[in-house]
Amino acid sequence: ATRLTCSIVKAMKIRRFKASDSSECERLVAEVIDKQVSLYYPRDEVIRYKNKYANIKEMLAEKAWVAQENNKVVGFAGLNKNVLRHFFVLKSMQGKGVGTRLLEAAEGEARKQGVKKLVAYSLLGAKGFYETNRFRKIGMHFFDGFEVIKMEKKL
Repeated sequence: ATRLTCSIVKAMKIRRFKASDSSECERLVAEVIDKQVSLYYPRDEVIRYKNKYANIKEMLAEKAWVAQENNKVVGFAGLNKNVLRHFFVLKSMQGKGVGTRLLEAAEGEARKQGVKKLVAYSLLGAKGFYETNRFRKIGMHFFDGFEVIKMEKKL
């Protein structure tokens, strides 16, 4: 399993989000929400959450990155000051280093900006990812109408 992970990470490219990535990112979000978010939240909240991401270009006007595998966007993440935002990775690519590489890009930018603590509002199903990456739970929070776990990491 380790070899597979390493080969995938080496073939993967992390780069800045471009407006031309919007439609691919919107499809990715819809897939992640349908296959994963729907496991943890009621249907009406899932629909509202999915509608919120209908125009990703405006949401990712802040600093954002995409992960590409074979010229296909497989994940993306944004950073707004000290808050990690809009973090999505296709289920088929989870556990293969995609999220970690996106997080490293965001952390690097945050450090350049002098950020000392990075904040993430984790959906219930992503808590383990953040804990693995040294975030700690601060408490439960309502963010954009969703119950999420507020987490922090010292940089």
